[in-house]
Amino acid sequence: MLSRITSTVRILLLTSALALGVALSPALADKTHEFPKEKAIFTISYPDSWTEVYKDEEYVEYGVKDEISIGAWILKDYKDIKEAANAAGEEIAAYVKEFKVSEKDAEIIKVNGMDMILVEGSGIDKESKKPLQVQVAFFSPDGKTICALLYYGVKGVAEKYSDDVVKIVRSVKAK
Repeated sequence: MLSRITSTVRILLLTSALALGVALSPALADKTHEFPKEKAIFTISYPDSWTEVYKDEEYVEYGVKDEISIGAWILKDYKDIKEAANAAGEEIAAYVKEFKVSEKDAEIIKVNGMDMILVEGSGIDKESKKPLQVQVAFFSPDGKTICALLYYGVKGVAEKYSDDVVKIVRSVKAK
């Protein structure tokens, strides 16, 4: 499953840019997906320069090379985003060896009227063995379904994609 997800961006970079209210250009986020395909509850857009890594009925992921990618999916085992955030380590450990949640408190941001809880951590890519920065954002577009965005970034290179990541996160909208 890790081949579906290879990278992410540091939470400080993302939350700083989001907190500053980085403006988005719709022209830069051209690949828009309704998710899930049947009875969509949210949309997410990826820049044209990003390529599809994996897509099925339950998961969509785009990335750039083997440096960064962002995947979105619905979580079925949580009643709210706080419960999902508390279990972040369990969710991410399926993809990352030696995953460690950052000591920094989870941060709540607003994106298109939705609360997103951001959790940061680090670990080792199970396939490439490269050190990763990892971030997961939990949100509920309809107030009852819990969803996740997972970002993996190879340490030292993910920062160059921070503008794209901010645009992708800001593109998430409830249907």
